[in-house]
Amino acid sequence: MGASSLQNLNIDTGQNIAMLESHFTGSFLGAKSDIADGSLRRYEFRSFDHIVGDYYVAPAFLDKITMHIVKNYLVELGAFDKFTKVPLILGVWGEKGMGKSFQTELALKKLG
Repeated sequence: MGASSLQNLNIDTGQNIAMLESHFTGSFLGAKSDIADGSLRRYEFRSFDHIVGDYYVAPAFLDKITMHIVKNYLVELGAFDKFTKVPLILGVWGEKGMGKSFQTELALKKLG
């Protein structure tokens, strides 16, 4: 790329609150949205003990979640060649309130 490149590959610059517009740092909407300091990140594991009952999880959805987790785990182990690309993020489409998060929690609880 070199010095003549117009692209900035320094990813830390975009996370610095001084370099961002006020729309993205929270002063515009009144909410803290800057995650660069780490205060909004969560590192604990969820237990799913709050989900009580026998809920239905669509087998196709459970298969997609399972395959996504397994493929990413196998990539970390080096089981694939360097040309195999596995997406890190699984997109679940739907409108707000349609149960995307709840179905994902049910699937993860079912997987153990």
